[in-house]
Amino acid sequence: MKTAYTTHLLLACSAMILSACGGGSSTTPTEETATTPTVIEAETATITGSVPGTLIEAYCDGDIYKFTRSIQNGTSQHPFELTVPKEISCRLVMTTNEDDPENRVITHLTFKDTQGNESNLLRVLQDEVDLGYINLPMSPANTDDTNNDHVKDTPLSITLTQPTIELITDETDELDRDDDDILDIYEDDDNDGIVNKYDTNLNQTTTPTTTVTTSNYYALEDWRKPRIYAKGAVIASCNQDKVFSLRPHKDSIEARLVDFTLGTTADAIHPSGYTLRATQARDSNSVIPLTFDSATKKWTASCAPIVYKDKTDIYPAYWIEAVSDANGSVVTKDKITLYDGGTDNCMACHASNSQYPLAYASSGPANLADPEEDFKTNILRKHDEKHPDAVSKLQTQLQAKGLSYNTVGLAETAKTMRVSCTDCHGINGVQGSGLSNVPALTNAIHRVHANLSEPNIMGANNCLTCHPGETIAKTFNGKIVHPFTAAWRSEDGHGEWAENRGVESCTLCHGRNLRGTQISNNVSCYKCHGKEWNDPVIGTWTPTSGTLSSVISDNDDEDDD
Repeated sequence: MKTAYTTHLLLACSAMILSACGGGSSTTPTEETATTPTVIEAETATITGSVPGTLIEAYCDGDIYKFTRSIQNGTSQHPFELTVPKEISCRLVMTTNEDDPENRVITHLTFKDTQGNESNLLRVLQDEVDLGYINLPMSPANTDDTNNDHVKDTPLSITLTQPTIELITDETDELDRDDDDILDIYEDDDNDGIVNKYDTNLNQTTTPTTTVTTSNYYALEDWRKPRIYAKGAVIASCNQDKVFSLRPHKDSIEARLVDFTLGTTADAIHPSGYTLRATQARDSNSVIPLTFDSATKKWTASCAPIVYKDKTDIYPAYWIEAVSDANGSVVTKDKITLYDGGTDNCMACHASNSQYPLAYASSGPANLADPEEDFKTNILRKHDEKHPDAVSKLQTQLQAKGLSYNTVGLAETAKTMRVSCTDCHGINGVQGSGLSNVPALTNAIHRVHANLSEPNIMGANNCLTCHPGETIAKTFNGKIVHPFTAAWRSEDGHGEWAENRGVESCTLCHGRNLRGTQISNNVSCYKCHGKEWNDPVIGTWTPTSGTLSSVISDNDDEDDD
């Protein structure tokens, strides 16, 4: 049963980092609600694990349904990959012997954190999450099923070790009206021993014990239709960066096409008669052909050239389309995001001929003939100068990851191998990146570049060097930052601005909690307005909802009472 609070399991945290410095995304399969296919634009993530041999389903908010089947691998633990939308609540159901009505066992999952909070709702925010081996019951005789409807009466609880839990106030789950952690679609409303999902005579014998909409039951009517499951992949050999890479290159594609309308044989699951391609979402003329690998049953493209439509296309999206060989129509499609290293803008300041002394070490610029080697060497030398003991202090941790850095420094290491920033500095888009005692890449870069004193790259110009002009709104009379004047600091200045337009734009520099960041020179909105927000951690008002006046007015009313 649910507790007083619904627990959304944040299996991992994902956030966009510098537009020129990293990030990540994943796939978006075709969705279906009732009988009409729809395409969900949100980013997606992959849940992996292993099971005895299973149909794995995700029922997500917004009538989003996802499914996959585990892969037979000759062992008792069959691996699976399930693509789910990010930042949308989903419920997981796993069915063993799904094609055998007599031996089918349907198991709902709940998840428990280390503090004992438990919920059947999970929300995945990282590109890929591994649940490990899930030991599901294989026979109705060996599970709790008092009404013999082949549904395990109590969900299987899985304990997560990572402390990534967010509690929200209790809410009614539209897919579980009686709040027993068993989805309505898997209830047996007419008590005939057949759950609603499989019951073709539903509601024709007795009155249902639970009132639900027909769409909740039959949203899966076309679930066997052709679908694509695709993801962007990182192949080390595709990265031809010199000296160092800011982040890995996610420029390869893996995709599977399945069609269960033809049955469950290997040929049906991976049907012929289709050709897959990747089309740039904002530039239909940019097409990447995919090749089918009969051994892995995957469609792939390695080291694909990434096309950026314009400066706003920082993480280009591609549609993975299944095209009918018979008539050329697109039968189904999936959306993924790809990117490469993203260091081009660094040359503006770090090239030896940039005339910006702060952009290279005090010993002077490298003056190398190769432009890429030149500006990147200047960056590494500058890093070595500011952090001379960085590699030696982290050597044990780096070696534990199988990395052989030269303790002299990064510039010396780059003479024999390509340095990767994410070896030490983590980004959420790359699993396993970074070291726990080293700042995340976005924080490290912003800290260094936020308050440069170079006269030609201060303020807005400084930001726009790394963030191309169109990617940050020029909100303040054609500029991206507000004026630094007494008039702005007055209540009629920034106060009126926040009152009329909200404070979402303030969070870009002042932080999501408005307590200040390196970019804002640690200027904190909370310092003056914290008492008005009436909570030490802004618990009664989030900076991105409502307006300052509504909060102040509410508090004034409380004071008057």
